Formats: sequence, C-alpha cells, structure tokens
Amino acid sequence: MEDLKLGRKYYPPNWNLIKENINSVSEIDKESFGHWLSGFTDGEGCFCIGHRIDDGSWVVTNLFQIGLRFDDVEILEKIKSYLNCGKIRYRKEQKIGNPSCTFSVINTKDLSDKVIPFFSSYKLRAKKSKDFLVWKKAVELIQEVKSRPFSFSLGRIGMLPKWKETERKELEKLASDLRNTREYIPPISTEEGK
Repeated sequence: MEDLKLGRKYYPPNWNLIKENINSVSEIDKESFGHWLSGFTDGEGCFCIGHRIDDGSWVVTNLFQIGLRFDDVEILEKIKSYLNCGKIRYRKEQKIGNPSCTFSVINTKDLSDKVIPFFSSYKLRAKKSKDFLVWKKAVELIQEVKSRPFSFSLGRIGMLPKWKETERKELEKLASDLRNTREYIPPISTEEGK
C-alpha cells in the first residue's frame, strides 16, 4: 500500500476520499451518539495513568484512548469532533496486522473539562466504569498539581509541576488500583460436578 505523506503523519492513498465522506457532528443526534459512545468505550476504550522518572524528575501521563483498524477511522473522526478535543494517530501496516489508528486525549485540561464531564453524564455500564472512577481521581489529582506554580527541574529543559511525596504515593496507588480493576476474575460455578 503506497502512502501519502503529510508532514510527519502517513495516510493511505484513499484518505482524502474518506475525509470527504465523514459526516460532521452537527448532522448526528448528539444525545443518541453520546449514549452510543459510552457503550462503545465500554468495549473499545482505555483509561490510562502512567508515571516515570525522567532525568531525575517525576513525569506523569494520563490519557483516554480508543484504537481501531484504519478502515474504521471515520468513527474516530466523529468521536473527536463530538468531544471537540484529542488527536488521531495513524500507524502504517505492520508485519503482523493491518494499518490502525488511535484517538487519544492527553491534555489534562481537556480530560478534566471535556472527557470526565462526558462520562459523568453518559455513564459507562460495564467493568470499564470502575476504571473510569479510579482514572477520574488521578486526573483530578494531576489537574490540582498542575494548577500550582511550576519549578525548574535540573536535568530537564523547562518547568515541571511540584509533586509532594504524598501526592506521588497517591498517584502510584491509583495507578495500581487501575491495574487491579482490570484483573480477570473467572465466575464461580454454582453447579456441582459440571
């Protein structure tokens, strides 16, 4: 498959045709789409919390994402338009697997002001609702820390928020809790001998 290179992103040759066929969010029933997106996220979405030490500084990442095969990019474009935030990234065909695309929201302000209110209004109904509740606490903590004055961090260019030791431990616990909500627990059989 020959790709069209636009900037640093790669798009399949039919990308312009796909882009022209995407209905704008103004043409859909927003209430129905909101309920649909909540259910779709229950199956295909992911709420993530990450933290690491980078050049001696504590760096935190948090995101909401949905990944699909590239031939479903139209729905990710609608989701991006509906939430009015996020980015879509494209991955070329790999040795194993098809070209894919991922819709991600990483900006903490967008997560706080758009994604959390959306899922607070359009409730998740499956196990992912537990992920969301833990992840929401982490986003709120990160937003609180980022609202404080930044400090210069040796070894890095730029400024980073000041994390207190108690906040670091709280975020690490939330990240651990999020991993634990994803642990599969097989159902207990109620029938003996079968």
